[in-house]
Amino acid sequence: MKGLLRQAFGADYSELSEAGIDYGVGAARARIDGTIAGRIAVEIESRTDKQIRGALLDLICHHFENKLLIVVPVQMTNEHRTVVMCQNILAKFVPVANFRVVLVELQKFDQFIDDVKTAARDLGWMAQSP
Repeated sequence: MKGLLRQAFGADYSELSEAGIDYGVGAARARIDGTIAGRIAVEIESRTDKQIRGALLDLICHHFENKLLIVVPVQMTNEHRTVVMCQNILAKFVPVANFRVVLVELQKFDQFIDDVKTAARDLGWMAQSP
């Protein structure tokens, strides 16, 4: 997935800069999967609902105002319910205008790049001119 994000966003996608979360003195640091254009925090999740809820905490705690969660249906029992769960959790902590949840539908995989770019544009990303 990270390779596809690098392909979709080019230099605007970063796995290094701004990906850390500081939980305070003496606490372990966490990292999200990446950022887009220095303004959108990105997390990619394919695990069980319980594990995804933990990853949502890292996404919510990241200092960027805009959040993008990409859900890859691998270990979840009902990916559509998982997406709704994630949207509901995010809405408790983040204004709805500041987050998007994108489901990677494996039978429509070619659509993924368009869907994730649309979500990023909704969150303020603007593609660099060629």
